[in-house]
Amino acid sequence: MAKAKQDPVVEEARRRVAQLRLQLLSLYPFWGYLLAEVQLLWAPHLPTLAATDGIGRIWLNPKWIALLDRKQLGFVLLHELGHIVLETLGRQEARDRTLWNRATDYAINRQVAEIPQRGGPSGQRAWRIPSVDLPGLGRCEPLLDGQFDHLPAEAIYARLLKNLPVGEGDSAHIELDDGEGHGLRSDPNHGGGVDLHVPAPSDQVKVDQACERLQRAAEAAQHAFPTDNLPLGVDRWLAELQRPRLNWQALLHRYLSEFGAAVERSWARPHRRWLAEGWLVPGAVPERDGTVVLAVDTSGSMDSQRLQAIATELQVLGELVRELWVVSADAAVQDVVPPGQLAEFLKKRRWQGGGGTDHRPLFAWLEQKRLSPDLLICCTDLYTVLPERAPPFPVLWLAMLDGDGGRGPRPGFGAVVEVG
Repeated sequence: MAKAKQDPVVEEARRRVAQLRLQLLSLYPFWGYLLAEVQLLWAPHLPTLAATDGIGRIWLNPKWIALLDRKQLGFVLLHELGHIVLETLGRQEARDRTLWNRATDYAINRQVAEIPQRGGPSGQRAWRIPSVDLPGLGRCEPLLDGQFDHLPAEAIYARLLKNLPVGEGDSAHIELDDGEGHGLRSDPNHGGGVDLHVPAPSDQVKVDQACERLQRAAEAAQHAFPTDNLPLGVDRWLAELQRPRLNWQALLHRYLSEFGAAVERSWARPHRRWLAEGWLVPGAVPERDGTVVLAVDTSGSMDSQRLQAIATELQVLGELVRELWVVSADAAVQDVVPPGQLAEFLKKRRWQGGGGTDHRPLFAWLEQKRLSPDLLICCTDLYTVLPERAPPFPVLWLAMLDGDGGRGPRPGFGAVVEVG
């Protein structure tokens, strides 16, 4: 069987990206590791240099990136990775998408443009702004404006909203192959010059995988250059992720807002990520709405210290949702605290159980009670037995790590958050 002929333009583009990846792994390992982990797809019909879904895919137009030198190509690739690192597509919420896409480009471009060159003369920048003419399309000019220096995308959006009309971009949607035989539809061109944004279908598994890639990239960078700060605020994000306490407010906002429970924005609780940088951005606060079931693994492998930590957080959790059920279970459902009886339970803090672990009786109990919560939170070390089929409601696994940092295998459904 004859070997399929390769497009020389694509082959040359692939070679250049591979060379740049090696340079990044050596000198900028955080970026290099991420680039090695994301899926690169070639899109010759793309009416710009690149596109991203903000989670794990980057599309490149091989004929257009052939017009870029090495430093310009590096700028484009880091720009796309910046969308993934900052979860920009997931942070849009109810904002006008054209203005939001522009705001995120302004925020990312400034940070990429300021990355210093490693191993060269002091004061030089690692990457060059890709200002080029694309035949038949016109000038490619990335969004950069000094008035937005050091502002987060949320603050840039607020300024754009005062001066620019909301609405669709200035071109049609583009259909892109997702690499799995399916099509994804891009947003219209937002006038960003460098790329298009491709909102991908909500897939919590892919979001978790992106989070894990980010952690591994951060670890690789810190191992190679221990004294360097991680880019784009990743160091603060990582420190927050590794906090040993259970942050119910952040967890509930993330998962209840994803699945439709009411969420409001409040200046009274500013967004901590941007507050650390000196910018006041309103945070999201779940309203007292929805039904949450908290299932606590009380098997013999869950020690009293971890159960005590869960009990400490229960009061906060009860204040955040309208209807909270607390279920203690090991290999069977041992105790149920219905809504309205949490205060009495917290006075006693007596967890019933101590046997083996099997989550199938828990799901059977929910089915028997005809409970279909807005969110099921399972606190467990994941050394358990699970049902074969996923339930018809979202599940959040709070994986309680043992003394060696271990836990059971990742379940086949639901999202996993590790808690030390």
